Amino acid sequence: FVGGLPPRIRSDDLSEYFSRFGVVRDAVVMTDPATQRSRCFGFVFFGNTPSDVTATENALSEDHWLDGKWVDVKRAVPEAELRALESRGEMPRTMKPEPCSKWQ
Repeated sequence: FVGGLPPRIRSDDLSEYFSRFGVVRDAVVMTDPATQRSRCFGFVFFGNTPSDVTATENALSEDHWLDGKWVDVKRAVPEAELRALESRGEMPRTMKPEPCSKWQ
């Protein structure tokens, strides 16, 4: 999971940036279906091989600066698990979404 992305960042930008850690199998910036504008978060997938796991761990261990902004990189959590945490009031503050419009 990559959160707090600047609105100009696209899927290709994510893939290119994170390729310094290893082979990026997939990278996607989530967009609003109606406007096609960035929702300011996305996902990067390296894979499941030992070298992919190393790439993931290396990416998670560093701070990331993209297009003039620090972004949050975290291990993705399945949506059902997030909803369960949120319903119990256990969702960590750092996992709460930040409005994209703040950075436009």
